[in-house]
Amino acid sequence: ESKKSVPIIFPIADNDKLCALSHLSEGSYMPAGRSYAGYDWESPAGKNARLTYACENSECEVYLSKDITYYLTCYQHTLSKEDNVARFLEKSTFGPTKSIIDSWDYSKPDLSSSFAEFVSNEIAKPATFHREYFRERVNMRTIESYKYGMSGP
Repeated sequence: ESKKSVPIIFPIADNDKLCALSHLSEGSYMPAGRSYAGYDWESPAGKNARLTYACENSECEVYLSKDITYYLTCYQHTLSKEDNVARFLEKSTFGPTKSIIDSWDYSKPDLSSSFAEFVSNEIAKPATFHREYFRERVNMRTIESYKYGMSGP
């Protein structure tokens, strides 16, 4: 690397974090790299992809110009147990209701065991079929179809 740049080592962001590296250019913050959710540091797409990150183990090395001021910002994201349950139900059902989320058993310290138990209970239920449900409710047959122009028996 050139004498105008210095090597800097950044840790890879934890699973619940987003870290962004940026610099000020013409009054706007321009992205220079990011690491999130345990992934290696990476350059942004497009014309701002000027830096190369060399990652090994849990840290990445990058050469930064001495002439540019860089800003490192990290954000931590956490979800409540209720939000985690809602997210799980959004992915595994046709959509949760507030009553289902409120009735969830939050006493277990690890929600993944509750999720596995929920899936097992759902699989154990008797199957319901859309076709049967649909036929019971659509295209009702009438006895006196000739009076109303509807399909008959």
